[in-house]
Order: sequence, then structure tokens, then C-alpha cells
Amino acid sequence: MLNMILAESDEDYIFGIGRFISVMCRSMFNVSIFTTVRSFNEHMAGCRENTDVLIAGEEFVADGISDMISGSVIILTEDLRTTGQAKCGDRIRRVRKYQRADCLVGEIIEILSDEIDSIPLKRSVSQSAPVVAMCSPCGGSGTTLVSVNLAQCMAELGMKVMYVNFENLPSSRFFFRDDSNTRNFSNVIYSLKLAQKNMNLKIENSGSFNNEFSISYFKPQSCFLEMDEVEESDCLKLFDCLRENGKYDVIIVDIGSGLNRRGTAVMKISDLIGVVMLNDALALHKNRTFADQIRMIFDSDERIFEKLMLFNNCRSEKRTTVGIKDESPLFGKCADEFEIPYVADLYVRFGNELVYNMNNAMKSSLAGAAKSFAENLNGHARVNIGNQG
Repeated sequence: MLNMILAESDEDYIFGIGRFISVMCRSMFNVSIFTTVRSFNEHMAGCRENTDVLIAGEEFVADGISDMISGSVIILTEDLRTTGQAKCGDRIRRVRKYQRADCLVGEIIEILSDEIDSIPLKRSVSQSAPVVAMCSPCGGSGTTLVSVNLAQCMAELGMKVMYVNFENLPSSRFFFRDDSNTRNFSNVIYSLKLAQKNMNLKIENSGSFNNEFSISYFKPQSCFLEMDEVEESDCLKLFDCLRENGKYDVIIVDIGSGLNRRGTAVMKISDLIGVVMLNDALALHKNRTFADQIRMIFDSDERIFEKLMLFNNCRSEKRTTVGIKDESPLFGKCADEFEIPYVADLYVRFGNELVYNMNNAMKSSLAGAAKSFAENLNGHARVNIGNQG
């Protein structure tokens, strides 16, 4: 881990940034905060440890500060013009002070990932985040709806959740809107292909955070064709990075419908696999085909079905006479089964458009599934869910 110093006279502001970094980048930095120039200078004069990163207001950065800091120096400023920067040395960089915390920290991490050859992460194999893959035998089953609702329910259990949409045409922008962050999944693909230094950090820095639902996610790629560039080896590298960075309790991957190389690669490394299904006659036929293909891909290894959790999405108020409980032998011995009731209030009108209503019956029905998911993560989840309602 790196030793980071935050020095800024705006006490409320700098403590807020410090809390954000301590939570969101807990595996990367040990953070110390100073709010007066005097306390900062006294610390630097008697400090015996190396300071890897100094992030400070302009009044804290005097001539010769570069000689006292072994690592990077970043100035928080309201004026990004370069005048006056040379007197502090060429090593010093500047970022805009007052902006959203995730955007500010994103800029800082981008600078550090280029300047520092290797940023150590505090890792533990026992704390490796489990991966939950969400898929469907056919399109329109509601895989993304279930995945997003499930992610929110798990976040409400106190878990730190990363949601990854692996669809060619992702619909996640309908649920998560963040116009301020210009980074997206295209940056992730770029980092995976180039295998850049600090790849873990660059991938992490390509993400966004939804404050309303407390869910981390990647904005959709710039062009849907870019997903065709993601190979099986890239999937392994990506989820190795996400699992082992010590930040998340669970990673939910929305594979989408059908089967492809990218999706099956994720299924192989997943701890649990959620299968979202409809209950009409055509869907039941596709369920059989899906089960047969799973057996073929995994060489008839029935253990794959022990990781499956089935979701019957009742899209209409009237159910067919045959449900997934009748068809469950197709998937062998599954981990669990859930039924999602008909949802009448799925969308609400906001201005001139319809927006997704997260507080609906689907979320309520998935609360039990979220708890069951957490209980079936084989001890990976680092939260106490025993007393949750």
C-alpha cells in the first residue's frame, strides 16, 4: 500500500475526500490528513516514512517540496492554468479542486498509474470477491432487470457490489446515468489488450459509482463491436483484477441471453450462476436447448448445475400450467429456485419519459434471493446478514 498525505485548509472538504478514498480505495492507500500548514510542515520535518503521494492545496506546496516527497505531488487548484507550476518543479501535477469526489479521485489515480511503475494492492486470497453470473436461455427474459435489482438488494444488505454488463448492446445506461464520467468499458478493453503497467488500477479507474443505489459499475462501451474483441483470456484477466483488489464483496456479471465464448468463460469462473427464464411454451423449449448446450460445453459435468439458481420471471398475470419447478430436472440439482411475480409498476413517468422504478414488486421479491445468494457464497461475503429481515 502507498502512503498518501492530504493537505488542505478547507477542513470539511478534505475530510470528505479522505473518507471517500479510505472507503473506495481501501486496498491502495494509507491516508493521513492535515488542515494547517504548520501541522503539515511539522509532520514533514519529523517524518521517517516515505510519502508516496502528496495531494495538497497550493498554500501547502512551497519551493523545494519535491525534494521532501519521494513520490508524486498533485496540487488541488481552482485554476488549471499552468502559470506558476514551473517554480514547484516539473514533477508536480494539478487537478481541479471542486468536483465530484469520484471524478477527482479518478483523475488522481490516472496520474498515479502513469507515474508509478507498480502500485501495490493489499490483497488476501480469503477475501477474493465471488462472481455471480446472470444469464438467460432467451432474449427478453428480464436478465438485466433481475441483475440490477439483485445488485441493489445486495447493496442494501451492506455488501459492496460491482455490476458488470457483458452484453453487446448493454441496457445498463437505462438504470445508471453518469454524464460526468467520460471513462467507460472501452477503457477497460483497451487496458486488457495493452496489458499496461498498473492494469488493475486502470481498470478500477474506468468504473463509475452510483450514489443512489451504492453500486459500482462500468458505463457501456463506445461501440458495441468492441465487445467482440474481448477474448476468454481477457475475461480471466478482468475478473482476476476485480476479485482480488479487496474492494468488493460480490461481482454481478450480466451475461445476457444465449451462449457465446465470452459468456461461457465467465460461467466457468463464477461461484454462482443465475438463470432468468420465462414460462411460456417457446421459452420452455429454449430452456431445454440451453440445458443441453450447458452439458455439451461442460462435458456433461453435472456439477455445473449445482451453481445454478433459477429465476422464473412471470411476465404476465396469467401463468402457464408448466413452470420451472416442473422443468427443473433439466438442470439437475440446482442451488435454489425463485419465482418473480408480475410487476405492474415497473416504470414511472418522469417528465416526458418513462424511467425504471427501482422500488417495485420485483425488488421486493428479489430481497429473499439476494439474501440466499449471500448465504450461498461459501463464506466469501464479508458482511453479517444473519439479522437482516
